[in-house]
Amino acid sequence: MKSDIALGLENAGWPALLVDGAGLICGANPAARKAFGGALEAQSPRLSAIWAPENSRTAEQFLAHWQQAPAPNVSLRFKDKDGHAAGYVVSVSSFAYDSQQYFVLQVLPEAAAAAKDHGSDT
Repeated sequence: MKSDIALGLENAGWPALLVDGAGLICGANPAARKAFGGALEAQSPRLSAIWAPENSRTAEQFLAHWQQAPAPNVSLRFKDKDGHAAGYVVSVSSFAYDSQQYFVLQVLPEAAAAAKDHGSDT
């Protein structure tokens, strides 16, 4: 995690990423490092390193578009630690710190999100 910005999701059981406005991953919790593997171990990993080509926009385009039309949950595809694309429901929020825009992406597998939604209906 970036030392001067606390993600607050270090112990979450689901992947969480802190991404700056340029698409640089500033922080990843242990669940994200486990899910996405070595792509997050680079010196300055970019969101595009785990971004699946099946998404309709590039990672940078997605962030720019999200700022114009924020949605609390979006469906995205990321490459897992083995390089296979998988679908996720991603809860996105943003904030500004030191005149810099940041995004918090909380990532749930689509199947897990569907099961949770189904379970809440009963």
